Amino acid sequence: MAAPDLDISKLNLKDAPTGPTQEAAQKALDAATEKDNGPVGMVFGAIDKNGKLLANVASGKRSKDSAVPMSTDSIFPIWSCTKMIAGIAVMQLVEQGKIDLDEPVEKILPEIGEVKKVDGSKPKTKITMRMLLAHTAGFSYTFFNEDLKEWSEKNGKNEFDGTMEGTFGLPLIAEPGQAWNYSTGIDWAGRALEKVAGMTLGEYCVKNIFEPLGLKDINFGVKGDQKDRLVGSHQRDENDQIKSREHFKIHTSKPAFDSGGAGATSTVSDYLQILVVLINKGKGANGARILKEETVKQMFEDQLGDDFPEKDPLEKKIPAVIPSLTRPCELSPGMNKGWGLTFLLHKEPMPTGRSAGSSWWAGLANLYWMADPVKGVAHMIASQSLPFNDMPVLIPWLESEKALYDNLE
Repeated sequence: MAAPDLDISKLNLKDAPTGPTQEAAQKALDAATEKDNGPVGMVFGAIDKNGKLLANVASGKRSKDSAVPMSTDSIFPIWSCTKMIAGIAVMQLVEQGKIDLDEPVEKILPEIGEVKKVDGSKPKTKITMRMLLAHTAGFSYTFFNEDLKEWSEKNGKNEFDGTMEGTFGLPLIAEPGQAWNYSTGIDWAGRALEKVAGMTLGEYCVKNIFEPLGLKDINFGVKGDQKDRLVGSHQRDENDQIKSREHFKIHTSKPAFDSGGAGATSTVSDYLQILVVLINKGKGANGARILKEETVKQMFEDQLGDDFPEKDPLEKKIPAVIPSLTRPCELSPGMNKGWGLTFLLHKEPMPTGRSAGSSWWAGLANLYWMADPVKGVAHMIASQSLPFNDMPVLIPWLESEKALYDNLE
């Protein structure tokens, strides 16, 4: 896909917007990072469907062990925010007829047909690409499922060790198509894309998403001079204090594969440009056609409708099986919601102003994004600390979102 003539630099991505949204977001982030046990540093950005930056603020420091201030061009491992990007990539191949959402993926990857359940039994149902993108294939994460955690400890494999065996060697915890479980399924989807496209997931995304949108700061792993802008990794301990910790191998060491589930790094500004695709009918702010309009609509269709076998799959509480990585989670509890192709859907408006028909998702180290195609805005907050579901990040995120909607023209 070739980029249109409009240079992305004309969108003034590095310039700080002015106005009440910018001011309110800065105030919200500063209030959080100035606390003794608050996030070390954060960036918040908001954008409209035309590429106008509505907020672009940084607060705090890049690292607990450094005096370098956080900046809007800081590089973050974005964890599961990668999933939406991998989903766009797969849906491009669906558009081209090279991948069928409802055909067994084992036609592309025979090895996925050999995966067994955690109890050693063989599943009766074939896994499809739709299941992988919707998290209904039967996979999970070790930090969200006790049975999988026990299996992982016994067999010495986990999804973040940067090896093929660590991610693709994990068993299923459920029969494919019967339940929703947040999972490594999109890693499998990315691997299938590589087989079809004949290149790595990272190479494919550069050629078909990043370069057409004019993006230079989003990658799989950390490249070149980006290491100088990489934020530090942090851990909130049992006493609620933030400490430095090492980055995970899937981001800073050369992993064995590009993880479609968690492997990308990016600035907030670059990620916002991909969110524009979701709120601008498949086009980037520079006019680059990344997806067809009908494909974007398909990604926003609920995959867990009335005929889905599991009743109210998104109402169940997600346990914190590994407390150092995540707190217990509830997904917008009590709200009417669904799951699209890689992200959560809102079927009713939120008090902040977020529209019914919007989507959002997150990354493990407390990164959160939202795309609202109804009102034509999107935003992201980025931090880098564990465990997930940290209120000191969620509060300024939602406060900034409220300011965004309150000040829309």
